[in-house]
Amino acid sequence: MKSAQTTRRVIEALSEQHPNADTELQYRNAFELLAATILSAQSTDQRVNMVTPALFKKYPDAKALAKATQADLEKLIVSTGFFRQKSKSLIGMAQQLVAEHKGQVPADMDALTALPGVGRKTANVVLGHALGIPGLPVDRHVLRVSNRIGIAESDDPEVVEEQGNFENRFVRRHKLVGDLTYGMQILCNGLVVFSHPFHGFRDLF
Repeated sequence: MKSAQTTRRVIEALSEQHPNADTELQYRNAFELLAATILSAQSTDQRVNMVTPALFKKYPDAKALAKATQADLEKLIVSTGFFRQKSKSLIGMAQQLVAEHKGQVPADMDALTALPGVGRKTANVVLGHALGIPGLPVDRHVLRVSNRIGIAESDDPEVVEEQGNFENRFVRRHKLVGDLTYGMQILCNGLVVFSHPFHGFRDLF
């Protein structure tokens, strides 16, 4: 793994190259981002953004969604794929929010991952983008790029997240969580495997 000094420089470079990077999911509050992120599994953000306006018009909060029937919900989200499982997760998530959190999205990793359909990646997305608590959502993009540029060494997302604890402390001070995570995703999307590091990062290695 790269040294702490080099890791800082990588994060700063990502922030400079991709300022104000953010999730492409459209949302107005933590509940909407949580639901949208659940829907984004095995789908695209663009597809989810086509579905959520009608979804949130009919079910604007956890209390409304908790009362939804699976059949009605499936009709609204069918185009996102795996709609039966997602509808179960969304209704279960909403019901648990109402029962245990007064309908509010908790700003806590353990409480979030206890919700149906919510893993650490989804929890980190919600914490970092809607609740102001920096986290490192580790998806295949972040996993690939963080290993490639040497700021992590593992194929296990949770291990990479733990190794990112240093980065998170740096990110928290500099408010770079979006730049770090989505900057790596952008880099990965355009990555071609060469014998040299990424363009713009050669001087960091």
